[in-house]
Amino acid sequence: MILGGGRNILFTGDFNGLIIRNRIEFVKIISEDDKYVLVTAGAGMNWHSFVLYTIENKFPGIENLSLIPGCVGAAPIQNIGAYGVEIKNTFYELEAVDLNDGSSRIFSSDECHFGYRDSIFKQEAKNRYAIVNVTFRFNKKNVLNTSYGAIEEELKNRISPNQLFAMSAML
Repeated sequence: MILGGGRNILFTGDFNGLIIRNRIEFVKIISEDDKYVLVTAGAGMNWHSFVLYTIENKFPGIENLSLIPGCVGAAPIQNIGAYGVEIKNTFYELEAVDLNDGSSRIFSSDECHFGYRDSIFKQEAKNRYAIVNVTFRFNKKNVLNTSYGAIEEELKNRISPNQLFAMSAML
């Protein structure tokens, strides 16, 4: 059993097996041009900390997903989403280890079969892979998703990612 933060696990008896807590925590800019930046984060990194990193570095795209508990590696498993944004919107690829043979594999967005709060990792690949890192592609242009009901009603003009973060944290 591989744990991220372990916040959603409650053992009511003995567990017959190995439990591994993912502690792969890093952020690295992979490439950057005038329009986009590719950022890779370790799967064990706290999700909210990663969102804060993207806001501080002016990489918009996931600010609506602030305060979601868990780790970066769990985000594509669930295709997490909030306030009109889902991981699939900024997801580029992930690296995972096949638990059957130890081989490493890269999954593209298409290969993850993202659906509403769903992915290949909850279906046919469930319990087969350990996610090592996730790479996101952020548009450097300040494009905010404000179409979600409560956010859209509050906004009358263009705001910064920091302001959107603060608003979504209050809702």
